[in-house]
Amino acid sequence: MKKIFYVIMFFCFFGLAACQKKEFKDDTIYLFWQPGCSYCHNAIEFFKTSLPTVNVELVDISTKEGHQKILKAVKKYKLGPTIATPFFVYSGKYQMGWSMELAEEFKKIAPDFQK
Repeated sequence: MKKIFYVIMFFCFFGLAACQKKEFKDDTIYLFWQPGCSYCHNAIEFFKTSLPTVNVELVDISTKEGHQKILKAVKKYKLGPTIATPFFVYSGKYQMGWSMELAEEFKKIAPDFQK
């Protein structure tokens, strides 16, 4: 009986681990933004006009779902309580803020994120 219990626990544990949804996909750039942030809107416009074929998921952090998702990123990357927007998650790393240098970096890595 004890063996059956351990077998069941083994399959339950590994079955749940295998079924867990990966929060941040490797082929996607997550752009966390908020209404009223001009830098966020500049970044969104950049992706729409300069890199329209790049797989970007826009996450509005003013919504409940968006807020929960950015909290998962904060936990994953062990960030403190101060987060700047726009905030990007991609390829196992993150970036905060917006600049022309960051835009150039995204142009260089764009082929890795094609739709």
